[in-house]
Amino acid sequence: MKSLFNNTRQFIRAITKGDFQKNPNAPSISENKQRALSMGLILSEQAIAYTNSLTTGVPRYWKLEFLEEGWEIYNSEDALDTIKWLYSKGHREYFSKIYPLTKMNIDMLDEKLETIFEEDTEQAIYFWNNLIECISEYGNDSFIAFND
Repeated sequence: MKSLFNNTRQFIRAITKGDFQKNPNAPSISENKQRALSMGLILSEQAIAYTNSLTTGVPRYWKLEFLEEGWEIYNSEDALDTIKWLYSKGHREYFSKIYPLTKMNIDMLDEKLETIFEEDTEQAIYFWNNLIECISEYGNDSFIAFND
């Protein structure tokens, strides 16, 4: 059963499809700070949060549910572990290896991912599925610019 957060988020996304959510009261910031904020653009879009300010515009209970469901963060220790993982390894290790496989036949995928990721195959399959879903929603052109 989907959570209230996911149902509400999907409803809001359906009626506001198009531009990213913008904070109408966001202060002007430098281009460098805008670029820094854009690093979280995908997560902001998934949470239907403001993409142009540190203020999210998302109710507290949504934030907590997003952290729990999306990141398995339930306390400050989980948050710190996640930040350390993002800093040292993060999704970028998966993306650079998985993106070239998005055109691969799914029947051959498991074997290829096992070869590349060894004991981390289950996580790699999860990221592959997530990337395929994102590409189908946002278009492949959105991801071509990413690199190591």
